[in-house]
Amino acid sequence: MLRGPFVGRGTWRFHPSRGSFRTSSSIAMSDGPSVWCGPCLPRGEGYTTGSLVLSATETSNSGYADAMAVSPIREAKTMPYHEFVSFETYVFDCDGVLWGISDEDSKTSVTTVNHLLRLGKRVMFVTNNSNKTRSQFLQQLEGKGISFGQRSHEDKLSMMISASYTTAAYLQTMQLKRPFIITSDTGVLEECRLLGITDYFATIDDNGKTAPHFEKLDMMAAVDAIKARPNVDSIVVGWDMQLTASKVAAAVNYIKWHEDLHAGKPGYQELPLIACSSDTGGVLGKTTHLGKELKVRAIGNGAMADIIGRSFDPPKSWKDMGKPSEALIRLLQSPTAYNVNVNKALMVGDTLQTDIVFGNLGGM
Repeated sequence: MLRGPFVGRGTWRFHPSRGSFRTSSSIAMSDGPSVWCGPCLPRGEGYTTGSLVLSATETSNSGYADAMAVSPIREAKTMPYHEFVSFETYVFDCDGVLWGISDEDSKTSVTTVNHLLRLGKRVMFVTNNSNKTRSQFLQQLEGKGISFGQRSHEDKLSMMISASYTTAAYLQTMQLKRPFIITSDTGVLEECRLLGITDYFATIDDNGKTAPHFEKLDMMAAVDAIKARPNVDSIVVGWDMQLTASKVAAAVNYIKWHEDLHAGKPGYQELPLIACSSDTGGVLGKTTHLGKELKVRAIGNGAMADIIGRSFDPPKSWKDMGKPSEALIRLLQSPTAYNVNVNKALMVGDTLQTDIVFGNLGGM
């Protein structure tokens, strides 16, 4: 039996005559814990063994590198069909597995997901994207061809986990009702409102327009913002296309002023710094320049949180709400939330530092 995290990319297709799934490009696999990871579906660029080891050792911020202390890499080419369908729950990443890939590979992924749904398997979709709500992601899944059958909207929502939702759920659990939220999209704001968190202060309004205090590229604008809304109880960093030095300064000064004004008083606690995900970067698409096709890369949510964290000496740590955070693992396992038996779950993803580490930490 093949065991260990898949790390790489390849397209798995079922061959009825062979009774197995076979990859059309090589996938590296390690003899690690009992974890099925890594994209069993989309085809794309393969990772080399060297880059995998380097990526694992360079993972920072929360000690995730320990989860990637895997044994020697070997190649996996075939997964028997009976083994692929032996799990209870299938946890699918979205970007790079269901969308953000070629049409052909997206169709392969959708066909496989629909096959699992017809078999009565529990399928969940987990994304580190905080720009949209779960309902909006469900619309995107249905637009890709995922067939949810006669499931109610609430049942479908229970299959979708977004970083916008996990962040809002964490705020609710920790009774943090007045967050300062850095974002350029409304997803996390809408999920907060759905959970009764309405007294937030954000860098955009509820329609997605930049809030007045952050229209100026001026350090004093950050001061004006804090004075206008002084009583925040947490700092939330979502993905912000318009991230500026004044927004970072607002977050830093909220934390420092809170410390300067209240440290030493009974019941004092630091303002928590919360990131919707730990992604360091991503690919928005492709373009052609000087006759060559090039990837368009973007800064990730985790990198944005790091900018704020590294504005302190020593650097301030932040809490991750996406893959591969312990907060998300606990949410999956909790009997009062998703109640997933991770020992009988399979993780499907395309990113080493998030999907693969998530599978390892979760014991999938």
